[in-house]
Amino acid sequence: MKKNKDEQVTSISKAKTLEEITDFWDTHSLDDHWDETHEVNFEVRMQRRCRVTLTPEIYEKIESAAGS
Repeated sequence: MKKNKDEQVTSISKAKTLEEITDFWDTHSLDDHWDETHEVNFEVRMQRRCRVTLTPEIYEKIESAAGS
């Protein structure tokens, strides 16, 4: 999103704020700008989560205990 050190501008929309970016993409399609894009790589760090299935009765007991 940088054009120079003093002014940040997105490469396609030329927007300077998040609001301008959203306004642009609300009225434009990426399909019309696909040739202006480039591939990027980035890393996402997430905490591992575990899913536990509970019976409705057990859930109600836990919910009740947590509320007190």
